[in-house]
Amino acid sequence: MNKSQNNKNRLLYKEKKSKKKWKDRALSYQKRIIALNTSVRDMIFSRDKWKIKTKKYQNLLKEKDAEIKRLKQELYLKNAPDPKDNTEPIVTPEIVDLTVYNYTNSQEIITSTSRGYNYPIFIIQLAIQQKIKCFSSWRSIQKTFQLWSQFLKIPIQAL
Repeated sequence: MNKSQNNKNRLLYKEKKSKKKWKDRALSYQKRIIALNTSVRDMIFSRDKWKIKTKKYQNLLKEKDAEIKRLKQELYLKNAPDPKDNTEPIVTPEIVDLTVYNYTNSQEIITSTSRGYNYPIFIIQLAIQQKIKCFSSWRSIQKTFQLWSQFLKIPIQAL
């Protein structure tokens, strides 16, 4: 009997231990589920808050874009030439014309350099005009000048 009593006690002990382990595990799962539900609730709240904020700023941005468009239109209409007016439109200032009138020797303007520069003023002015009017990159301007130097007698060093 002693042996069977020990077996019963041992089984009861194992059952209690198993039941306690199961309850502890269920309790930890329950705590984890509560924590996850809380974080999901917080994220949903935060998402809704940011969604409202984003929509508010998107609407504000649309309003500002519409206002900018309206102001540009007003500015265009204000500065647009009147079709009834036959006067010439106002010309924006440009770089000085490169034609040579008073020089007997055109080589003088081609070779004259500005103080502190290695390149003739003529070349600097051509590069600036090409950059502004043609929207060329500095690399393409360099390649163009190299091409010109093969055919024209212009002192162009490697840029």
